[in-house]
Amino acid sequence: MKSSNITMLTRAAVAIAISLVAAVAKAEEGEVEPAGFLPKKTTVTITNRLESQAELTVHCKSKDDDIGVKVLSYNQEFGFHFRANIFFTTRFYCSFEWPDGDGIHWFDIYKQNRDYSVCKDCQWIVKSLSPCRFNDVTKAYDVCYEWNKSNV
Repeated sequence: MKSSNITMLTRAAVAIAISLVAAVAKAEEGEVEPAGFLPKKTTVTITNRLESQAELTVHCKSKDDDIGVKVLSYNQEFGFHFRANIFFTTRFYCSFEWPDGDGIHWFDIYKQNRDYSVCKDCQWIVKSLSPCRFNDVTKAYDVCYEWNKSNV
């Protein structure tokens, strides 16, 4: 291969790399949705719907990110945003604790292999018996799961 061909290929590769970096940066800033190859940006919202109307202490994190501890009054919500990874292994888990709640309860609030195809805006309510996700089809919080058996 001639030197001029190698130079031309190198310039093309650099231009493509710069374009990809710019596209990812704009997607991260929310300016555009990423072009097919990057997972969509996801929002998780958690609302306290404890029947006792007690305060709910929530602590969510993933392998890489700690969202921090939040204390929610009855009917109060908080949310966080992230972009799932391309390997479909993104998972955020949360601890939930409230007075007379019989200790700490754990739940995987986002599991990419469970939630990616069904919610971009994953809305959850937390009740004493279980966390329940909003169902876009029925327009109700009727996708309920048991608490994790152990702490993650």
